[in-house]
Amino acid sequence: MKHVLVDTNVLLDVLLRKENQASARILAAGSDGTVRLYMTPVILANTHYFLSRLNREQAASTCDSLLDFIALVAQSGDSMRLAFRSGWTDVEDAMQYFAARRHLPRISCMVTNNVKHFKLAHGMEVLSPAEFCSKHLE
Repeated sequence: MKHVLVDTNVLLDVLLRKENQASARILAAGSDGTVRLYMTPVILANTHYFLSRLNREQAASTCDSLLDFIALVAQSGDSMRLAFRSGWTDVEDAMQYFAARRHLPRISCMVTNNVKHFKLAHGMEVLSPAEFCSKHLE
């Protein structure tokens, strides 16, 4: 079974009904146990923030439901320090990457709509939702 960290933007594709079929397939695969999905507390907090701008009560319920099939990955002080010192332009992306890297080889892939933000990533696949689906769900 593939173990995958999903970025905030993949969750929002589905939750905000952005019609991204690949993101929807990934969440469905996580829900039915075909793949094992992970997120960090920051990803969950970011998701809640964007959803709460539309409906605060529904945001809490939705994020609670995500925890039914997406496991949380801890963000240690060491992984945060690596992110801060990494030289990445987007420190939030670096935080997700280094949190996921702590769990290699179990988590071997990240899925994001911002693959270009992860140019400095190594030792782990970083794929768009469409790339992930064509490579791992076909």
